Amino acid sequence: MNYFTKKIEVIHKLKAFLDSKGFYEVLTPIIRKDAGSLIPRIKLEKSSQALRDSHELQLRYLLSEYKSIYEIGSCFRSESEDSAATNAQEFLLMELFSSRHNLKDLKELTKQFISYYMPDAIFFEISIAEQIKLNLGIDLFVDSEDILVRKLKEIYEDYNFDYDYEYILHYIETEIEPLSKGKIVFFTDYPECTTSYAKIDKGHVISRFELFADGLELANGFDDECDPDLFFSRNSELPIFPKEENAIIEGLLSGDLPSHSSGVGIGIERLCMYLFDRKNISDFSFISDCF
Repeated sequence: MNYFTKKIEVIHKLKAFLDSKGFYEVLTPIIRKDAGSLIPRIKLEKSSQALRDSHELQLRYLLSEYKSIYEIGSCFRSESEDSAATNAQEFLLMELFSSRHNLKDLKELTKQFISYYMPDAIFFEISIAEQIKLNLGIDLFVDSEDILVRKLKEIYEDYNFDYDYEYILHYIETEIEPLSKGKIVFFTDYPECTTSYAKIDKGHVISRFELFADGLELANGFDDECDPDLFFSRNSELPIFPKEENAIIEGLLSGDLPSHSSGVGIGIERLCMYLFDRKNISDFSFISDCF
C-alpha cells in the first residue's frame, strides 16, 4: 500500500471539511526572516534566514484581513535520530486561526474530523493541573509555578536544564502524557510557562489543549493571548523570535488584530500514523525511496 497517497486523501478531506465550516485557505512564506534562537530552525546557509517551523504567527497576523483561515504546508525542524520514528525534518502541518471560534469550538471541530474516520472513537479529557495537584500537591490555579519548579528540581536533581520551564515539560512528558496509551485524550489546563502565546485562564494555567492518541501527539490548540502588555511581558523573557512577535504586538495595539482569537495545529503525518495504524512517520513522508 502506498501510504503517501493515503495522506493525500486525508488532506483532501480535511480541506473540504474546513471549507465547509467557513475557513478560508491561505498560503504563507516558507522562508522566515529570523532564524530565532530558542527553537532550532533549519537555517539557510550564509544567511540569518531559516525555513519555517510552523505557520503560527504568520496566520495569526493575517487575522487582520480574514476571520477564519487555515494553511496546510511543509514545515521544517531539526530532529534527533532517536525520535525519527515519530518526527521528521520536513513534515506537513495544518494550522488554523479564527476570531469567530474559541478553544472549545476548535476542540469540537477536531473531534468531528477524527470521528469521520473513526466513528466509534471515544475521547477522554485529562487536566494537567489536576494531575499535578493530585501527584505533587501543588495547585497551579492558586500556587506559583516557582513552587512547582522547586519541587521538580528536587525530583530531577540529576538533571540540569537550561530553563526552568523544561523541568515542567519533562514532568508532563514522562509522567502525564503516557496516560494516553490506548486512548484518545485531550490534555487540558497546561501550566502557563508551557506556551507563552496562549491566554492565561486562571492563576498559572492557560487555555490550551493537546490531543494525544495512544501516546502520540496529534494536535495542539489554544486561545491566543490578546492583551499586548501580557503578550510582551510573557514573550520578551525568552529569546524566541522578536521581529515576529513585535508584529503581533503592533497589530494588537493598533486594533488591526482581533481582541479574541484561537488556533489549532494538526500534524498531518502523525494523524495518518494513528488513522492507519502505522508506527513510523516515514511511511507518509516519501513517495518512494527514489525521491
